[in-house]
Amino acid sequence: MKVLSVLICSLPEPHYTQKLGRLMDVLTPQVSDNVEVIVDDGGRGTPTGTKRNNLIGRASGDYIVFVDSDDLVADSYISDILYGLQGSPDCVTFRGWMTTNGGARRDWTIRLGSDYVERDGHFYRWPNHISVMKKSLVKDIQFPALWQQEDYIWSKMIHDRKILKTEHHIDKQLYHYDYWDNKNKKPNAEVEKLVRRSRLR
Repeated sequence: MKVLSVLICSLPEPHYTQKLGRLMDVLTPQVSDNVEVIVDDGGRGTPTGTKRNNLIGRASGDYIVFVDSDDLVADSYISDILYGLQGSPDCVTFRGWMTTNGGARRDWTIRLGSDYVERDGHFYRWPNHISVMKKSLVKDIQFPALWQQEDYIWSKMIHDRKILKTEHHIDKQLYHYDYWDNKNKKPNAEVEKLVRRSRLR
């Protein structure tokens, strides 16, 4: 049995395979016997939400966390998480930063109990798919079968149901998310309706 399963959604296209290689160069030296990394790099025919559900089903770790293939993590990412798991919290959260289309850096913080807001240029988020969560608590919460916004809807369900009770917060920037607004994402007519509905709950 593994302690931690790191789950990665990717695509077999050059942009993603190159970024996945960059990510694995950072992750692989950190992996120990009690950690597994599982990658789904299948084609565009399967919605991202479905891929995420399949990855959770394949995970053998007590805890799961998602890393998107075109993002980056710190050199101490896994060791910091494993240290935080020693107290068996429901989730492990941390800080990070993001850029949009390679532009200016903006910082974010994920914390249990946080609102989903922006204040003074800093993003605050409740635990989501890039947070570490105890698998037994969230394995029955299904990502919607969407290509985008599936992560927000999933985390909103977990937040609204108050599933996570305890947290270990790492006050370090462990994750870099680089958002590109020109990604060739497959549209889905249900996305905006589902997102609007989840925000009203």
